[in-house]
Amino acid sequence: MQYVVDADSRIAFYMGDDERNEYIYKYVARRRYNAQRKFLNRGLLDDGTLYVARFDADGTGAWLPLVPGTVGVDGVALRDNPNFAGADDAEVQAKILIKTRMAADAVGATMMDRPEWTGARPRVGGFEEVEVYCTLTNNNRRGTGTTVNAADGSTAAGSARPPVDAANPREDNDYGHIIRWREDGRSVAATTFTWDLFVQAGDSQTTKTPLPTNDYKGQHRGRPGRQRRLRCPDGLWFDDFGRLWVQTDQAGEASGDWVNIGANCMVCADPNTGLTRRFLTAPPRSEVTGVTMTPDGRTMFVGIQHPGEDATAANPTEFSSWPQSQWALKADGVTSLPRPPALQRGRDHQGRRRHHRQLTAARPL
Repeated sequence: MQYVVDADSRIAFYMGDDERNEYIYKYVARRRYNAQRKFLNRGLLDDGTLYVARFDADGTGAWLPLVPGTVGVDGVALRDNPNFAGADDAEVQAKILIKTRMAADAVGATMMDRPEWTGARPRVGGFEEVEVYCTLTNNNRRGTGTTVNAADGSTAAGSARPPVDAANPREDNDYGHIIRWREDGRSVAATTFTWDLFVQAGDSQTTKTPLPTNDYKGQHRGRPGRQRRLRCPDGLWFDDFGRLWVQTDQAGEASGDWVNIGANCMVCADPNTGLTRRFLTAPPRSEVTGVTMTPDGRTMFVGIQHPGEDATAANPTEFSSWPQSQWALKADGVTSLPRPPALQRGRDHQGRRRHHRQLTAARPL
């Protein structure tokens, strides 16, 4: 979940529902955020409006309010839909908030390819827009049929077989993509927005048979002369300098669709140009998830989840012994720490200084 406070002190929370064919939401608090007297911000999540996103083919979109009076695609207001019927609108609203996926089905929101993390681009360096990004990890059911979630909300989660659409343009979307949108009027309370696809992930060396809407090679910028390999974006976070960090979550054993890709990784992307560069690679059979940085930008903390998963209790280090495998006793008797591959190649002090200079040089976008 990502919160954004706009220039008018309105606050909204953006979130995805990580399942195939599910939705992107935002919650807009009724009261404004108080930056001076922060104790007054208690209760901001108690009174507001929950919206779900519809991405239209012309690059515009709408936030559809999930409230009793919203009319669904079948012409029936949610308060009159049997799934949300109640003694009064307060009870109807409670049921909408419990059966949120069903309500999103009913109002005709856009089914997405596993919406995961959301992140808002910092308004620094003259950038003033409210611009939000969401990772769409993958969806092997996209384009495999013509069924969509039923308007009455009766479709079981993830069971639809939706056709491709403008916001999810590839059938059998193995490698995923990242979508972004800008709120109209630079207001988080806007009910309309414009959007585009920031990146479509893929494997530039794949030998998979291309489909009419999917060559599996992706559309993302990498370093000249290098193979472009980005897959299954999951974690997403902007640092205070405006750099976008993306973490991946796919099968980490480097087989099948991942044979040219290897383990999961974390990349850094420039939101201005789309240029993407790999920053670190994870241990085998692990996921990179979670990241933060000290305010001066000199130290980063990155989460590594379940290294060596699928090993048995009898042989827990069958696939990975990380982080133990990263610890070593140096000549001076001091134990070294786990570090990303870039630092493993230069464990001496000079190597660490080189790495720091590279990171610092990439700071301005």
